[in-house]
Amino acid sequence: IPVEEEVTIVPPNEETAEPIVEDAAAKTTTTTAPPSRKIRKRKRRTSRPPTTDAVVNVTAMALHDDHEHEHDEEDSDEIIISCLTWNLAEVMPEDQGSYTDFLRDLRGSDLICVCIQECENPKPRRAEGSRSRSIRRSCIQCFGKEYVPIAMHSLGGVQLALFAHKGRMLHRLDYVSVADVACGVGNVFHNKGAIGAFVKTRASSGNANDEKRMLFVSSHLAAHASKVDDRNADFWRIVGELEAQVPPRFLLGGKKMSTRANASNGHQKQSLLLEAMDYVFWGGDLNYRLDLPREYAEHKILKILKHDETEKHSISSLYRDLLRHDQLLKTISSGKAFYNFAEGPIDFPPTFKYDKGANVYDSSHKKRVPSWTDRILFKCDCDSPSSSEGGKGGVHVMEYGCVQEATQSDHRPVCAKFSVRLSSSSSSSSAVQ
Repeated sequence: IPVEEEVTIVPPNEETAEPIVEDAAAKTTTTTAPPSRKIRKRKRRTSRPPTTDAVVNVTAMALHDDHEHEHDEEDSDEIIISCLTWNLAEVMPEDQGSYTDFLRDLRGSDLICVCIQECENPKPRRAEGSRSRSIRRSCIQCFGKEYVPIAMHSLGGVQLALFAHKGRMLHRLDYVSVADVACGVGNVFHNKGAIGAFVKTRASSGNANDEKRMLFVSSHLAAHASKVDDRNADFWRIVGELEAQVPPRFLLGGKKMSTRANASNGHQKQSLLLEAMDYVFWGGDLNYRLDLPREYAEHKILKILKHDETEKHSISSLYRDLLRHDQLLKTISSGKAFYNFAEGPIDFPPTFKYDKGANVYDSSHKKRVPSWTDRILFKCDCDSPSSSEGGKGGVHVMEYGCVQEATQSDHRPVCAKFSVRLSSSSSSSSAVQ
């Protein structure tokens, strides 16, 4: 918290002050210098709200004080990371148990990242909204005393909360920092944007190569089916702004920048940030849609719902037919955004847009095309997301799906669980699956 110093001058004691001496010859009046005055400094706190830097400093202090705690067991080469993203559509569930149940399912992981969008309305506000506070309290209560919040930040309606297991993970963390980027109107308003949490782990084996740099991002990109270029621009703006705010220690190592060639003019965009990170986990309402007529998409979805769960091959084939028209997958393959990012297999229905409180896709006059707008992507330090060799570790997707029972919003929550390798001792087994 900023501190201003107010100086108060204390007058000298009248009894100890030197008397005035009158010189009869010169008829002049002289005075001796008064004794040194006492200066009392009084600290005054201002009402200025804490900044991100203050929050980061408190987090860093909490992490370094954790040496007093003993961890549960020997450090493993692999950790479990769970991520959740949910667009609340400015609606707080009336039944707390309806959404806390799947939050509890995330317990057991070493790191838990919760990404929330539209938890508040987009109007400018000086203080944090009640829904934001309620969501944080619910996360803390659901995860229990075994988990410690190491990063909690909000930007308008976007929230990011990162929790570490007290016994298995907290002692392995070296540094945590938080940054945010506004992507709303004029790149000023907070109705769209992103929050990034930078996490650096300690090397448990004494090998400097076992230090890992991770980035967790919660984002809300530009809406509407025709705004693909705007969403791609949001991605590069977020990457660029986060790179400007990243702690210097995260950009060490002299790794190559990731580049993207624009087919139209040959211009290349570079990101030292993405290449400096060993792992990136990016969740949120990315808003990429299906380039299909509503009738065709709905027809395919109805076929999927009619199939029995035992017919997994037929269901997967129907999902693939829809995903061929997914804007995000096209964007990744073209390299225009999210270059070298990967995703778990999608075998769940589109997560947008539902009628609130029902499992029925948009029945309003707009008739929006059902789409997988809510995604959780990841990137590791490998030559390519599908490579089975190289890199400093690997990511294995253990689970990836949505929660159909959470019907309060027009979006469905999406959860993912990853097994992440921290040790680089066995590079031959490093893989992204």
